[in-house]
Amino acid sequence: MSKSETPRVLPPVDELALAFGVGIIIFLRPWYDGITYAEYNVTFTWACAALAALWAVLVLVGRMQVRYVTPIALLSMFVFVALCTAPFTVQYNATYRALINWAGYLMLFAVVTNGLRSRTSIAIVLAFFVLTSVAEAFYGVLHVNYIMPRTRALIMEDPSMVQRFFKTNVITPELSSRLESNRASGSLLFANALACWVLVGIPFAIGTCIALYHRLRSMALPDKQPARSPAEMAFRWRVLISTIVLGISIFIVTYIAYYVYFIFAYGERAQWSDYMVSWIAYTVAIPMTVTVAAFLYASKHGPARMWTTAAMWSTAVFGIVMVYGLGATYSRGGILATVGALAMLAGLMFFKKGGIARAGANATAAAVVIAALVLPLTMASHAQAHAQEVSAPPKHMLSIEGVSPSFEAMVDPNTAFLRFGYWISGLKMFASHPLTGVGLGNFGTAYPMYQLIGAGDVKPAHNDYLQTAAETGAFGLLALLAFWAYFVIVIGRGVLSEADRSERWFRAGLLASVTGFLFHSFVDFNFYNPSLAALAFVFAGLNFAVRPGGIPVSRARAITIAVVILVLALWSRYAGDRVNHVDVVVGREVTRNVRLETASLILDPQVKRDTTKDFAMYDQTVAMLIEDQKERESIGRIYVPTNAAGTSLRTLRPGEAVPPDARLVMPPDMAAARAAALRAMPRWIEKCIDADRVYPYDPDVSGHIIQWYDKLREFTPDREQKIAAADEAIRWSEECKRRSPIQVAYHDVLGRTLWERAALEPGVKQHDYYDRAIESFKQCTEIYPIKPELWREYGRRCIAYGEERVKAGDAEAGEQLVAEGRRAEQHASDLVTQIHARALGRG
Repeated sequence: MSKSETPRVLPPVDELALAFGVGIIIFLRPWYDGITYAEYNVTFTWACAALAALWAVLVLVGRMQVRYVTPIALLSMFVFVALCTAPFTVQYNATYRALINWAGYLMLFAVVTNGLRSRTSIAIVLAFFVLTSVAEAFYGVLHVNYIMPRTRALIMEDPSMVQRFFKTNVITPELSSRLESNRASGSLLFANALACWVLVGIPFAIGTCIALYHRLRSMALPDKQPARSPAEMAFRWRVLISTIVLGISIFIVTYIAYYVYFIFAYGERAQWSDYMVSWIAYTVAIPMTVTVAAFLYASKHGPARMWTTAAMWSTAVFGIVMVYGLGATYSRGGILATVGALAMLAGLMFFKKGGIARAGANATAAAVVIAALVLPLTMASHAQAHAQEVSAPPKHMLSIEGVSPSFEAMVDPNTAFLRFGYWISGLKMFASHPLTGVGLGNFGTAYPMYQLIGAGDVKPAHNDYLQTAAETGAFGLLALLAFWAYFVIVIGRGVLSEADRSERWFRAGLLASVTGFLFHSFVDFNFYNPSLAALAFVFAGLNFAVRPGGIPVSRARAITIAVVILVLALWSRYAGDRVNHVDVVVGREVTRNVRLETASLILDPQVKRDTTKDFAMYDQTVAMLIEDQKERESIGRIYVPTNAAGTSLRTLRPGEAVPPDARLVMPPDMAAARAAALRAMPRWIEKCIDADRVYPYDPDVSGHIIQWYDKLREFTPDREQKIAAADEAIRWSEECKRRSPIQVAYHDVLGRTLWERAALEPGVKQHDYYDRAIESFKQCTEIYPIKPELWREYGRRCIAYGEERVKAGDAEAGEQLVAEGRRAEQHASDLVTQIHARALGRG
């Protein structure tokens, strides 16, 4: 936006509402659930739908105009192609949820592109991005240096924590590598994801910092006013108020930063008085020094120049923090993408219509040199991480100080070969479905059928463009590429034609930020990480929002677009409600698992407990299974802690609300508790089935219902109820397979449920169940042909069943099954040999 077209007044309240809404999404999204997969993102979709509905209504009532239709139409084309290929998907559920996500991205892009017109609203969104980025980088470094070493030490002291954290009893090489890695990941859970987030900030910081520098040079000094004149007194008041506001802002930032660092470094129970010097330095000395310097500067140069100078230096510091954060991730793809983004920035500033702007290239080159100096310092500092301050327990299972990637590992091409395996498998998938793909969101579902021997297990393709082709076919890929090609060409031409140097730097930085994201998407799955995808489309929209011109479309066309967006927002709300219904009724995965574990803890006689003493559990945990308080009080007594340690208890008073830390103490025989748990299980099964009726497509929900029936079959003493539960488990296993026909887990579940049912059915009918179970285990090997464990399981089942057939007098059929089992086991061994021989890279 050129100076003449940059509004200097505060924008309307409705535009400010849109700006704050977009900013809050950017601010909260990576902290809300990080890289949570598509099935859990309905809150994000609802927020996008609310903003889109508000913008559409503002267009309909004439308070806003529509300027950029073509990019919205191109992005809509990709969503439309994904919708058209949905009938050919290999799993409806994954595609349905992915479409909800992409509808959210489309709405967010439309709002930012056409709803933000003033520089103030754009600055609000960017301010939220800066806050989030600094927090992510800061948290990522603190997490590596303090949280992970303590986690490793805790696991070494108490190995049972592995089961609690990772649901396994064995520290595998892969798990050990994850635990020992000193790569920062922030709340995004993956180092490469954090690298993508912070690399977006680096070109933006460089472009904005240099833009502010040029703006500062063009600002005039304030006119001198007569001493004690009203104008001079007003000037002094402005200086005083400005410096006070700046000082308070710096104090808040330094206080929060040091407070968070203090908790991470010294623990929540540490006393600030023991570290008084550092507290005073960070929370008093630094803010006071900067405030005094700002006051002196503003007194001479004026408040406007003071704020511009503060913004310039703040942006420079932000850029350094982003480079430091990138170095902390050790992401080679992130570093290469950043280099590409900075090359784009240099190119935009080097070439100028009618001549060459060498100063721009020189400034960019200087920024690259600074980044090149900061990156090695970052990596060196992490090699000497604070983790080494944590004392190691006597028995070593893990490295307490962690492992920072060496230079040799950074340049070792073998680790990149892992991606080659994913990409070749993805090309095979695309070649098998060139027009329709396997369905949006289903690369991981279909991957086992196309996985190469030696290639790693993976859900995303680690190449967004290849994954798009594999999931939506050639037309989907063309639609996505058309959108981004239009974006780069139109925005790039606009930047090159910008005459104002300050504006050109700012706009070039925004464009280069998105370009870095697109480069990084060649080696990772940014568009399939909702936090990162939302960021990309917000920045793409901002590039259009700051672009000068943009002739509004006709009123009739604007109304049509607004109605379409409003319908999309309403559908998103409806679709989100459907997929979220189960979470509302029976809880998310963690809640469901805790409920199942509670049932096992009460019912399983193998659970180790002192049978001569009362058995206590947290009442709120038992309440997840047995909801009625009166029923819980019938199986034990509820006690309330009277001290913080929980060592002193009193009984719950009549009518008193049950506090979260209350205990339910049950008698040693547990008979009443077991009976109550057995009564509760059918109720939860019915709740799950009722919730599933609202959206009967999710294989995970039907799988959860199977888990309940398995528990009921395992623990009920009634034989008829065991048989009924086993039959229902089979029926729901078939439903799982119907919902996701090429997912090996559900064929395996069906085989196991059939096998368990056969054990309850003597006679000829038993063979029918075993035969169907064997067929299911065989289908597992056909769906995932290179998995040795599946071949071993199939072989083991064949041998076990074959030996039973031989004992029963059916020697011919039994020996055939045993021979088939031996062949399967030998094939599994051969696969292991081949996998080790052809391993594509090292993880």
